[in-house]
Amino acid sequence: MLHNPKWEKPDLSKPSLTALAYALRHRERWPEGFVWDFGCYGSCAWGLARQLWDFKEPHDLDERLRTEGFYEIFIKGACSSPGQVTPEIIATRIDNYLQVRVV
Repeated sequence: MLHNPKWEKPDLSKPSLTALAYALRHRERWPEGFVWDFGCYGSCAWGLARQLWDFKEPHDLDERLRTEGFYEIFIKGACSSPGQVTPEIIATRIDNYLQVRVV
């Protein structure tokens, strides 16, 4: 049988990129009143992560985000096409980022 980590529910009580990807795909997990707007800092994936887990720095979500990945996941497309970037696109970026980094 095929296995896809996107089908599994991660531990949402602790901040992680895996948990954020899951939350981005499951709007019922979003805080009440949260409205997606990729062009707005508080309403994008990073804003969702900060509301879910109340932290300030990218490396609090994943240590590797200090040096790599933050732009590719959270910022790419913000200036050129913010209305076209959906939560699912960001979740897929996270999946791709994590898959490449699995040794």
